Amino acid sequence: MNYKKKYRNKHKKTKNKEHPQWRVLLADWSDSEVTAELPHLFKQAGCVVDVFCSQNSWLIKNSNWDNHIPSLGLSMQRYAEKIHSLASTKKYDWIVLVDDMTLGIVNSFLGDDDIARFVLPVLNQENRIMLNSKAGLHTLSVQNNILCPQGEIYRGQNIEDMLCKVSFPVLIKVDKSGGGKGIYLCEDKPQFLTQFNTLDEGQKKDVVIQEYIEGDNISVEALFKNGSVIAYSTSVVTKNTISEFSVSMSRVYVIIPEMKDILENIAKKLSLNGFSSMTFIRGDESKKYYLVEADMRAHRWFSLTRHVGVDFSLAIKHFLQNKKVSPQSNQKEMVMLHFPRIMMCAMRENDFKEIGRWVCNVENRWKFIPWHDKKLLIEISKKLTLRYLWHIYGLRIFFVIRPLVKSSRKKLRSVLHS
Repeated sequence: MNYKKKYRNKHKKTKNKEHPQWRVLLADWSDSEVTAELPHLFKQAGCVVDVFCSQNSWLIKNSNWDNHIPSLGLSMQRYAEKIHSLASTKKYDWIVLVDDMTLGIVNSFLGDDDIARFVLPVLNQENRIMLNSKAGLHTLSVQNNILCPQGEIYRGQNIEDMLCKVSFPVLIKVDKSGGGKGIYLCEDKPQFLTQFNTLDEGQKKDVVIQEYIEGDNISVEALFKNGSVIAYSTSVVTKNTISEFSVSMSRVYVIIPEMKDILENIAKKLSLNGFSSMTFIRGDESKKYYLVEADMRAHRWFSLTRHVGVDFSLAIKHFLQNKKVSPQSNQKEMVMLHFPRIMMCAMRENDFKEIGRWVCNVENRWKFIPWHDKKLLIEISKKLTLRYLWHIYGLRIFFVIRPLVKSSRKKLRSVLHS
């Protein structure tokens, strides 16, 4: 027994030495659903996970975190100051701002110092303008010769002069927007002027007017370290929730060999240092890849990429080890589904057939369900129950009442005929 105990202790020490316990802080201001997968990914990488968020955040609606630092009641400035204070303790190996709004808040209030370089997912402070800003991304893409659709940024100049510089059809892209909202396709000048005049003054500020390129919508999930790519996955979007500009719910993951060089070029020029969700348009005619979106955060698709051989938990380890590795990329092609978005759409459209496919695990759909996300499963179960329970009980009541109605009608007829 003593020998076994000694062996276990020795083995435990060796294991801890080989896999040190990194401590990370996940910071969430907006309580967004996109944050749900991150604690699970970091736990899989062997990290101690602290979360700085409110009680309503998706970050704490599972068991994959260790310490909760409440943010309830803090103003935006106080929240950013708290991030600065936590970073100054130097007890964290990585601080991750998990959504666009949190990135925007912290970016606005942090100065140009070592703390900002540690916290923000870009190393060059001049590139901070791209964080949570479509106008900032377009500006940097043009400055750094990164291929993107031709466009202009509205900053109060004559709108007629701007339209002479672009070719229709064009997209109106509100600067601070996400999830497919704030993007409008205009086929000609009258349609553009009508749509543009519906925007309020806040939406018109730094609005991007960009040429619309027909082609495949290519999504890329990636992790960068010091301007180099550690891991990435590539997919073609096949179905969106509402329109082609809204969030995707079905993708075909494909192998795109040339994407590695494209990402390395972008990462180096923009000094990327963290998660990124990018969107490219692969032109139907040119077959070139145009960068149209780059959100410096992760989301649910990052955990699904393991099915095509891209393990972002392993990539997190390499990031924390400062390890120079050959980038992970897709090893096979595969159709993947976004469970919560598909279920929400199916319930909204009363698509019982699609709901039945998930209930019956048709085509092995259950592998796409994040079983560790308790909040999501409870939310969907509640909505299913509340939305369709009356259908079930309505049928039961119908089958109970129907015989009684029939017998009552017979009795009534016999009385009337007597």
